Amino acid sequence: MTPRTSHRRRLAIAALGALAATLAAAPLAAADGVDAQVSRLTLPSFIHTGLVLKYGEDIDNGFTGGVATTTVTSASGGVVHGSTHVLSVGTDKTYSWECSSSGSCSSGDAGFQFWVDPSDVAGSLAGQHLQFANDGTIAFTDPDNHEHYRVGVLHYQNASGSFAITLYYEKSTGLIVESDNRAGDVTTDLSYIS
Repeated sequence: MTPRTSHRRRLAIAALGALAATLAAAPLAAADGVDAQVSRLTLPSFIHTGLVLKYGEDIDNGFTGGVATTTVTSASGGVVHGSTHVLSVGTDKTYSWECSSSGSCSSGDAGFQFWVDPSDVAGSLAGQHLQFANDGTIAFTDPDNHEHYRVGVLHYQNASGSFAITLYYEKSTGLIVESDNRAGDVTTDLSYIS
């Protein structure tokens, strides 16, 4: 395992951001239940039953400390159901979750949303009840999977500054390729592997 560069740290702060927040036990506002009645929002076309995504987890020390493997168990009617298996030192747990195209997730599940709708980014995160700011678009080469992305950057920070999320999503698909979270003194970065 290799240390992450300072450039990477600068590019990544918390997708997934929400998944990292959940793993770091950071508080995250989520709607009660799943609201699939948002007609203008759609799930990105890459989401389908059987889709498997892997994210590397880095907590504070600059090394990949674990892997989160998400499997979509169903995707229809604007709602995604899935399970995420987290494997790291001291953790071997599977979480079942569901989220809608508007980012409304069953209680506590917002951390598992790995997408945004590229045609309505704000709308696809509205259910998380966090005011993300659009920080523009950058070219990004992921040092873990060496893929090149044109990413949108979204950022949220609470009023006290004790909790922050930065999401990097692929502009063409909506896949969250990087999610960085800070809760107090703990920083958790999640990076898309495959």
